[in-house]
Amino acid sequence: MKNVPLLSLCAFLAICVLRLTESSANAQLSDSLANGLRLHFAFNGNATDSSSNGFNGTLVGPPSFVPDEQNNLNSAISLNGLGQYVSFTDQVFGPNVDSFSFFARVNVDPAKSGGIVMKGSQNGEAQLKIADGNFSFQVNTGTRWEYATFPATSGYKSLVGTYTRNSNIQLWVDGELKQQTPITNGSLWSNSGFYSAVGAYVHSAGSFEYFDGVIDEVRIYDRALNSSEIKVLSVPADASDLDQDGVNYYRETADGTDPNDATSFNPLSKGLVAYYPFDGNANDDSGYGRNGIVYNASLTSDRVSAPLSAYSFVSASDKIEIPSLPNLSSNSFTISAWVYRTNSETFAAIFDQGLSSEPNSRIQLQFRPSSPTPWPSNSLAFCFWENDLHSDSNSALLFQWEHWLASFDSSTGLRTIYKDGLKVADDISETTQTGTGGTIGTFNDAAWPFLGSIDDVRFYARSLSADEVRQLFYSEAFSDTQKHFLVSTPSAMGHFSQAEYNTNRTNGQTDVATNPAAFNLFTQSQFDGNRTAGQQDVIASPMAFGLYDSTSIMDLHMGSLMIQKQGNNAVVSFQPQTTADLTQPYTNYGLPITSTITMPGDKGFIRIQARPYPTPSGTPPIH
Repeated sequence: MKNVPLLSLCAFLAICVLRLTESSANAQLSDSLANGLRLHFAFNGNATDSSSNGFNGTLVGPPSFVPDEQNNLNSAISLNGLGQYVSFTDQVFGPNVDSFSFFARVNVDPAKSGGIVMKGSQNGEAQLKIADGNFSFQVNTGTRWEYATFPATSGYKSLVGTYTRNSNIQLWVDGELKQQTPITNGSLWSNSGFYSAVGAYVHSAGSFEYFDGVIDEVRIYDRALNSSEIKVLSVPADASDLDQDGVNYYRETADGTDPNDATSFNPLSKGLVAYYPFDGNANDDSGYGRNGIVYNASLTSDRVSAPLSAYSFVSASDKIEIPSLPNLSSNSFTISAWVYRTNSETFAAIFDQGLSSEPNSRIQLQFRPSSPTPWPSNSLAFCFWENDLHSDSNSALLFQWEHWLASFDSSTGLRTIYKDGLKVADDISETTQTGTGGTIGTFNDAAWPFLGSIDDVRFYARSLSADEVRQLFYSEAFSDTQKHFLVSTPSAMGHFSQAEYNTNRTNGQTDVATNPAAFNLFTQSQFDGNRTAGQQDVIASPMAFGLYDSTSIMDLHMGSLMIQKQGNNAVVSFQPQTTADLTQPYTNYGLPITSTITMPGDKGFIRIQARPYPTPSGTPPIH
């Protein structure tokens, strides 16, 4: 057995304990959602109660079964607002219940009203509904209705209403507490005449408040769910992140990674909140069910010629709306899209979120036209409204597929534009945009339509790194056939495998080592021999290198020499200078010399010659 350092073993055990604890916590939370469950309509082709209590519903109308938000067939009911509903018994709980909860997963139009879950008055009256543009949870205390409300928005929503006697009622939307209202009643109002139903307010004298929309699931509990349970329940099963690695169950399954292992995930699925591959439809492939609604745009071939795999936009009315896309600017975010532009005469919007015209209050990706404007022509603009970042002029081309990506890091304010995997512009900015939803192919107010084709639109709730942007570009740039060919024969496309790369480097090293002179390099022995030759050159001709040996005449290095004219005489004075590099005989052993030389006239020639003097005694004449 290998010796394992104690610290490493402890760390390993700690990780194991943490994983077991997380798995246990998830299992316990899942089990707790079965506690107190009185009624559960999954609407999988019927109105059977799957809680085991046998409170099966009766289809009235009847509603039709339709695909749910993950496109599972016959997994939700569609009600037309004209008399369709599901009735069930009023005995799910009594008027003196201490607490209860309603849950429903619905797809609604906020402009319409209707009952979602109505608990009849025979045994305590309560309602979860949409009315006057608001989601509402309300209970009848006998003297008054108590309400908790919140403005409704379109698309799929998870609604939870909780009641706790003598405490409060709460309304939760998509896992977030939206309103809490205090109550002091002792029990719910109980009377005859009103009956329990999904999708209507049913009375013995007639039904009304019919719901118009899709209901995916309904649950009733005889207790108040806690916040952790509500958050888990509010996320569709495919969108749950079991191992908390930032990638939901649906994407992990699609990517082939392990949804129960936090170290197993595709980084390009991390933080993905909506993904539109446009493979035959505008459905969201992120697992969150944020499907797009197509208006007039038509399917066309994509960049690798796959049919019905992109959307073509040819008129001002062509667009794809995404009602349930979350607000992007509440976090860091990234928007990615492949585009094929066919017109450069006007502004052209790839995406728009928000309607406000206040500065920094909108998020847009749009192309600037080729005609003169205050901005770079034929560029991509990453806009926050009156605060725009642009690529260079003429960086956006016509009649070819291009990959454009825009990212924003809310922690630093860094805003960046990438084209085909490479950064082309960045700045520091901010955004206060508060809108939700969004539109692909034009602005939300129907201005400046995009003309051309759009494919593979992605939205992330984080800012992708530069390496991830390049990885995303290369992962989407080729067809599966091209990717296979690239892997099997990379050199044919100008790419090489890691093994080929390493071999080529080794061959280069061998070339240099075998013939260094061809690369202006020398071996160690050649280098050492050249140094020796240089030393010999200096010794043989030292003066050629500004050096002197011990026999050289050191004219100016011997000392100071002065010649003075005194009448017809020349007085020569020599003050010797002894240094380590001059031999004593040439400096008179340090003794000064003064000689007077008689000159034949006013002019003469004096020759001074230094020569060694054999002994330090006496004063040698100067010649």
